Amino acid sequence: MTGITCKWEVVAGACSPMGGTGESFTAILQESDILLIHFKIDAGGTEHTVPLMLFPVLPEVVQLSWINDHPLTGFQGNTPIVDPVWKKLFRGRITKNEPGVYTKGETALAELQIDADMALTQATYVEVKGIGDKESFQPTSATFHHWNWSSGELRLQSSPLYESVNFYDKLSVVWYYRLQQLDGSWSDWIEMNQSEHVLYTVDSRPSASPLYDLGVDKACRYANGAADFLGAINTGLANELRYEMGHTYDDFRIFENGVGQCCCHAAVFQKLVSHVTALPANLDYCWAGCSPNLMCRFYGPSGSIPTFQCQRPVEDAVEANPHFNYHVEVLCNGIVYDPSYGLEGWAPFLETAPAHPQASVFQSSFSSIPSIGHQLNWICIHGP
Repeated sequence: MTGITCKWEVVAGACSPMGGTGESFTAILQESDILLIHFKIDAGGTEHTVPLMLFPVLPEVVQLSWINDHPLTGFQGNTPIVDPVWKKLFRGRITKNEPGVYTKGETALAELQIDADMALTQATYVEVKGIGDKESFQPTSATFHHWNWSSGELRLQSSPLYESVNFYDKLSVVWYYRLQQLDGSWSDWIEMNQSEHVLYTVDSRPSASPLYDLGVDKACRYANGAADFLGAINTGLANELRYEMGHTYDDFRIFENGVGQCCCHAAVFQKLVSHVTALPANLDYCWAGCSPNLMCRFYGPSGSIPTFQCQRPVEDAVEANPHFNYHVEVLCNGIVYDPSYGLEGWAPFLETAPAHPQASVFQSSFSSIPSIGHQLNWICIHGP
């Protein structure tokens, strides 16, 4: 109207700017506080003041679930990890933060729940997105007044995840929202809070059941994006665990004492492989024998250790070119892995007993220790 001017100023609270002219204004809230604004209207030289109190909405993401991921079980307690995997108290601390697992190259699907100080009174159309330090989540819309909705309504798809057996530690995501305004336009994106998540990418749907968080974590960290993820798991396991005779842990408890003999390393390697792929991994026992199911054993100088000798370097507590009763390796995807040493291929035999009644030769079988055919009182010249 002719002869009318408007101006406004903030008298309580803080925003930027703190004042201006015109019938409407846009400002950025500086504090989580109520704004008291005075609108001043000058009509024909007479000023009228209209107080206006604005309450901040201040929404936060308070829950996140991973959808279509591979279900995990906690190794400690053998308890399934259930959604939501990430939770926080509104305006408070994080109360739950569990990992998620997807097949390499897939997109993660995050289902969000948001809470806020105030309900929406006018806008009902809201878009939410997430900007991550490595992957981001595409804008997704929802319709609501009170910042809650039925399950499945607000699901955000990520950019493609790693194309390798790998891990995000951690994927940090800043969440934003924007509102559709009364004129149909959209507001600027407004920052909410941030969340951080451990995510694993595996080769294919793992064959392990249950799928333990410890197994996925170990295998993915060993692999660490390597093109030959099986070889990386093989060497990673050998580097972490000590190789020593007389220790027989054959499951993930081996990581508590960090030591095992060949059958332990092989069994744990087999379990780790099953936590990141559907490829079968078979334990393979090898020995010197007269037939596929019989072992020829001969004694060292002490007469106490039945052995054959194989070619391998010094490894932890095991000497070079050791004498074994049998040795366990793993066949996976056409390659033989020896996780006791972090090497590939059969451990070559250096020496076996003389013919009795026929030559002792290399033998192997899946998943079983051979029977003892006979013992030979022949002393290996290389010592025990």
